Amino acid sequence: MAMTDAQVLVAQGRRLGKLEGLQEGRQEGRQEGYAAILVRQLERRFGPLTDDQRSAVGRLHDTEAVDMSLRLLDAHSLADVGL
Repeated sequence: MAMTDAQVLVAQGRRLGKLEGLQEGRQEGRQEGYAAILVRQLERRFGPLTDDQRSAVGRLHDTEAVDMSLRLLDAHSLADVGL
């Protein structure tokens, strides 16, 4: 049984939606992973973070989290890393 043009478009839309959702999920997972590692590194170096500091780290884009982790190597305070 052949699909109508509308059914073909709906199927294509579903496939595209699934791919976009998968990509967004992976990006979100990477960001959460970077944030979790960075929080552990910061707390090991400077002690417990406040809820606001944890939230700020959680909002970082993955490239920003990597940049912060590199600043952490030379930092003497949380202000040096931007918190």
